[in-house]
Amino acid sequence: MCRLLGFLLAGAVLYPPSPAHANDPATPPGRQLIDPLTTRDHLPLRLDWDTQIGGFDEGKRQTLAVEPVFSFGEGSGRWVSRTLLPLIREDGVDPDDRVQTGMGDLLQTLYYVPASVARDDGFHWGVGATLRAPTASDDALGEDEWALGPAFAAAWIGRRWSWGAQVQHLQAIGGDSDDDPDRNYTLLAPFAARDLSDDWSVGVQVDAAYDWQRDRIKGPLTLYARRAGEAFAFDAGFRYWIDGPTEEPEWGVRLGLTWILD
Repeated sequence: MCRLLGFLLAGAVLYPPSPAHANDPATPPGRQLIDPLTTRDHLPLRLDWDTQIGGFDEGKRQTLAVEPVFSFGEGSGRWVSRTLLPLIREDGVDPDDRVQTGMGDLLQTLYYVPASVARDDGFHWGVGATLRAPTASDDALGEDEWALGPAFAAAWIGRRWSWGAQVQHLQAIGGDSDDDPDRNYTLLAPFAARDLSDDWSVGVQVDAAYDWQRDRIKGPLTLYARRAGEAFAFDAGFRYWIDGPTEEPEWGVRLGLTWILD
């Protein structure tokens, strides 16, 4: 996974972008949506259809992720709120062969972007915190415990190439026992994207989670294409688990609709 992402990022390194005014209203919307610290409020709805889950490759999972993003504050800096609420359906994953449908755990991240780096000069970063709330309607769809930790995001938004990453660490709070110890994760989400025109772009994103208790990393690499207008953006992509635990999916597809609120 790391090699493929590095190969795709190499194009951006070999052809470094000139800085772009990432948050300028005149900047194409697609370039603003890729930025994890964007000032443009938007509401993404993302449907992931993953298959070949489990040791016998018979499981399927559909996840509808609601991910509102809002930016607020001025003066000494600004804040960016990113929320993730997944609605999940799993079939053929449970050992008792039952279909599991319901809400997953809510993930709330709040970044602070200092005024000194918030200018439209291409590169910017933010620090903050991430909270995971045990909102899952079924124990199999979540971790059943609170978790809290630091978060960091950085992005370079160029006139053609853009890249960056989000890094979040989740330390479980309470619920520790000898039979069921707390599980702590580090979430890694590097990305790279390239504009093809004012409306069209292509990109790659990794959504990886490192499990410190089991000493393993899991998560897919997603290749996608996006068409963004002034009010809505549409994207479609292919997801592939290059390496990971046996119970993880092998491949999937992604469809997305983003309502641009300002």
